Amino acid sequence: EATIASARTAYQRGNQLLFAGDAHGAVRSYRESLRVYPGYVAGYRGLGLAYSALGETAEARSAFGTYLKTVPAAKDGPLIRKR
Repeated sequence: EATIASARTAYQRGNQLLFAGDAHGAVRSYRESLRVYPGYVAGYRGLGLAYSALGETAEARSAFGTYLKTVPAAKDGPLIRKR
């Protein structure tokens, strides 16, 4: 339980950094969320968004692909597939 909470905290920090324009910091935070709890799949979604912001298309595709493979019925799936 504490592990999931730590992953969620790192993920939320990644969201804040990405929103603030710090995509590199966001990547570090999303990676931290996945390191702490590999099953925290939202971290892959975040990584995809951060890598997109950095123009790192291959990394973004890979992260989004893992996210969609793990959560095929995700509500934001169609939007993510477009990206």
